[in-house]
Amino acid sequence: MKNERGFMLLEVLLLSFILIGFTAIIYLYNASLRAEKTVAVRTAALYLAEEEMNYLQDLR
Repeated sequence: MKNERGFMLLEVLLLSFILIGFTAIIYLYNASLRAEKTVAVRTAALYLAEEEMNYLQDLR
């Protein structure tokens, strides 16, 4: 009976570490999605700013 309790404790610890690992992976995945959206918005802003600069230079 004592060995079974030790085995259950080991299972619980192992599953806890696996759950923490999956949680970290999900968090990093969401962070990368947010970063990708930020990069897309900044790229679009840069493109529009370059277009505007070219337009203003052509007015000279």
